[in-house]
Amino acid sequence: MLKRSLSPDTTGVDSVKAPRHKEPIVLAAADGGGTDMSTGSPSEPMDESSLLGSPSLSRASSQSLDESDYDSYHSAKSISDIESEYTDDADDDDQEDVELDMSYQRVSIKIPPLRHDEGNQNNRTFVYGVEDMDGGFGDGLRDYILLVDAYPSVSRHDGVFKRICKQVFKVPENQPIHVTHGVHDKYVRATSNYRAKLSQIFKAVMKTYTFDTVSLPEKCKNNRKRQFKYMMDAMRFARKDYLSSGAILQSAALGDVIAKVFYHGRKGIQLSLKDSDDQVPRPVIAFAFLLGLITLKLVEPVDADMSSLPMATWPTLRTLHLYGARKDITCDEIIGIWKRFPSLKELELTSCIDLQSTRFVSEFCPSMKSLNIRMYVMGLKLTYTDDEENNNEVQGVTKLDIDTNDIPDEIVKDISSIIKQHHHTLEHLVWKTDTTHDTEYVGLFQYPRLRKLGLISSGWQIPRNAPLLEELMLTSRIISTQPQVLDMIPPHLNKLELKLEGPLQPVAKSSIERYLTRMSLQCQLKELVVRFNSEDDFTSIMDAIFRHGQLECLKISFTYAWDSDQMERFFHSLVKGCPRLSRLELKCSNAPSTYSITTLKGLAHLNMFAFSIYGSDGIDGFWDALRSFSQLRCLRIYPNAAIYKTNIAYLKEQRPDMKIINHPFDTTFEPSF
Repeated sequence: MLKRSLSPDTTGVDSVKAPRHKEPIVLAAADGGGTDMSTGSPSEPMDESSLLGSPSLSRASSQSLDESDYDSYHSAKSISDIESEYTDDADDDDQEDVELDMSYQRVSIKIPPLRHDEGNQNNRTFVYGVEDMDGGFGDGLRDYILLVDAYPSVSRHDGVFKRICKQVFKVPENQPIHVTHGVHDKYVRATSNYRAKLSQIFKAVMKTYTFDTVSLPEKCKNNRKRQFKYMMDAMRFARKDYLSSGAILQSAALGDVIAKVFYHGRKGIQLSLKDSDDQVPRPVIAFAFLLGLITLKLVEPVDADMSSLPMATWPTLRTLHLYGARKDITCDEIIGIWKRFPSLKELELTSCIDLQSTRFVSEFCPSMKSLNIRMYVMGLKLTYTDDEENNNEVQGVTKLDIDTNDIPDEIVKDISSIIKQHHHTLEHLVWKTDTTHDTEYVGLFQYPRLRKLGLISSGWQIPRNAPLLEELMLTSRIISTQPQVLDMIPPHLNKLELKLEGPLQPVAKSSIERYLTRMSLQCQLKELVVRFNSEDDFTSIMDAIFRHGQLECLKISFTYAWDSDQMERFFHSLVKGCPRLSRLELKCSNAPSTYSITTLKGLAHLNMFAFSIYGSDGIDGFWDALRSFSQLRCLRIYPNAAIYKTNIAYLKEQRPDMKIINHPFDTTFEPSF
């Protein structure tokens, strides 16, 4: 049987053939034929770092490999028995080729030719066969290499290449596709050179390490025999110098190693490793970075010491989590991580011994402007993240979240030093600590940029020293223990959140009522969030809400159900007191009555409503009341039990202009602090 030949494109235009519905797709090279006039010779050296974003090798180390590294894909034996495992059965029906050729309806889409920036040629790197293709092909091939197969096939096998092209161009699996020689040659040139460079990098990395199989713990051999086998195979290739020739490119063996170690389930470039019994060799981690790893999570590693890795930076890694290190993580180790991974956007570490690294984050990783600190009796948990919402011009930490988790005073050390260093740049602060150790000076600092503040149990002085404060969150705990926090009303406050689920004495409730009343006179509150305990009486506080006539968003939650009669009375007063309300969100275990929904129609600007529909199946006229709620444009309801599906479908049919979001559970109150 003869293998199907690829039909050359004879249109004579620089184009890729766009598909029509249920018609064969024709993919053609930029030059319209089987040769690429814009690229150099096949053996011309290339730098694949621009393809992966992986670290570039020096000129000395990135010299051209043997021509066999490229030419191997031309040989008659370019498809090994192992590689053929990845291929579909060949379709050798020549008649089908003829039928496809007769059914083409070509639509030309111009492809920009390869262009060199004459003013900046030294700084511009092209990946031949990729950069000179249209943007869709280049981006698609990069996505395929990074997210699907780090070691793509260079086979000319028709079925293999067509399947890859369908993924690159996002063509439906059942859609006919026909590929010209030009596109195939460009793809093969790029992937074969990439494979050669990948092999070269892999060889260099593996030679850096020693791996003594004798001293490897028996537990490791038993738990990860497969991974152990894959890594030993890879090192065998490297140490026997197989990678210096094109022989490795004719086999999928190294591709097996990469795919099975790093691409479990084809979930993309994310690697989670459990190192509790020393079964993950350092070369695995090092090689993962070279492959363009984006996320790495290590569970119970021995330590966080990265000094054994090659002295290079890995610009592709964005997220690194180290959980439960068996040795305490030191400040020097954290700095070492920052030096090697300059593009990190999230670093999460447990088992830290001190807070010293918080002093150097702006120096070594200035993009990480958000710091989350959790203190436990057994140690610290530090999370550094890139806060993209903040202005990059601000030099320093802009968001700080500290939680001491009610640990003894002697465990909390030098907390105020963090505030002392960052108070002038902070824009968002969550202060959850009730210890008096070393924190009495926090209220004395000035916070000239602070706009968002959450106080859990202490820090009542901070609002006095934050002239630009716009959002404030207070809990029943700080109101009960430090009632003076209610004495100061920030003049620019536009959002207030009160978490009142905890116990409150009558005197505290009266203070909150007066606080809300004064606030209605001194500032223009736009958003109010109040969390109540269903077992307590908050009538006086709820009455104070109606005094905020400028409110645009109101969120109310109860720990359990909200008495239906109280809800109806509240909504009746709400319509009169807050006519500008455009967003109302409720969190309680019962649905509002039909009367409540009808009452809310008096809010002319209300376009978003969130609430529970639990029990609505027994409420007469409930769904009809929602259907006739003409000003509503968005409805978020929960739960999504089967009993409500018919009514929800009815509402969607009757109100196509309304966005209806049905969640399995409550999502009304997303964390805002």
